[in-house]
Amino acid sequence: MSKFYGKYSSSKTYALHKDGCGYSINGFVEGKDAVRQDLFLLVSTERSIYSDIYSGFFGVDRRDLIGRDYHYAAVELSERIKDALFMRYGEAFKSAVFKNERYSGKALAVVYVDICY
Repeated sequence: MSKFYGKYSSSKTYALHKDGCGYSINGFVEGKDAVRQDLFLLVSTERSIYSDIYSGFFGVDRRDLIGRDYHYAAVELSERIKDALFMRYGEAFKSAVFKNERYSGKALAVVYVDICY
């Protein structure tokens, strides 16, 4: 099993597969694919909502940004995602580049992450 330097130590986990109803678990995923999946879950999960599954430190607080000024929300969301990445990966997290844009009246944030794996 590969080791990951930071607070996140294992790079093997259950594999999530997108289906018609959302996501299903089927098998395992390892290595960089496991880290990519973990990153997706981290930024897709509202912090503290799923405390029975994840720790209170997993995820990003996004709900209070709904309805806020677009520019404020984009900057604040970027900072919150960076904080979540650092809390999850510690010193292994190196940087994140954000591309925020509007799409059909909604805000879309694309995140490129550099992590030592």
